[in-house]
Amino acid sequence: MGLPAKNFPFTLEQIKAEKAERRLRDFIPMAWRIIKPKAEFIGGWHVDAMADHLEAVARSEIKNLLITIPPRYTKSTTVCVCWPAWTWLHSPEFQWLFSAYAASLAIRDSVLCRRVIESEWYQGNWGDRFYLTTDQNEKSRFDNSVSGRRIATGLVGGTGEGGDCIVVDDPNNINDQWYPSKLEAAINEWDQVMSQRVNDENARKVIIMQRISNKDLAAHVLSQGGYEHLMIPQEYDPKRSKVTAIGW
Repeated sequence: MGLPAKNFPFTLEQIKAEKAERRLRDFIPMAWRIIKPKAEFIGGWHVDAMADHLEAVARSEIKNLLITIPPRYTKSTTVCVCWPAWTWLHSPEFQWLFSAYAASLAIRDSVLCRRVIESEWYQGNWGDRFYLTTDQNEKSRFDNSVSGRRIATGLVGGTGEGGDCIVVDDPNNINDQWYPSKLEAAINEWDQVMSQRVNDENARKVIIMQRISNKDLAAHVLSQGGYEHLMIPQEYDPKRSKVTAIGW
């Protein structure tokens, strides 16, 4: 028989919160209850792989990261909603710049990220570390009390602001695969505008997307080099298998 519950110093929820703080892969299923309360969280190795590589980016072990993954694999929730909320537990001064092919998608994830941060669960466990400011708390941008900020914008059009991490989640609509000019426009916008919005030489860049063409942004940055590539395909092909910098 175990010890009586009254003699145990921590509740189950406190233990879960401690695990969530330590690892992004444990934070995601806890935050899921707030993001999608009516949908069951179905994890998998692909979520763990994304989470571990994003942690490596947060620790500066990876500077530039490309994740290619099919749609409906929880990529936006992992990268754009949970990751910044989790990183602020450790580095609340961190400044983010998120983009997508449509500003509405980037703003959607910004709203969900703010919802997690303002939740009773998040505030109850970590609310003493920072607070969101009232003078800059919008759907497309919110700042915190220790100079951290999260900005959401469309890839084309962009913003004059910068960030410690520049993220694009799907630079193209899937229909753009039929229009070379749109593929080229996304590449040019990333090269000439968005990727240049770094705060300093220590800033990081993350691209996460589904592959739609051999001339898309993923192909472009892979040809340039300098990106760690986490490739999560629809079907496993042993001929394309590789080990990433952190051992996956």
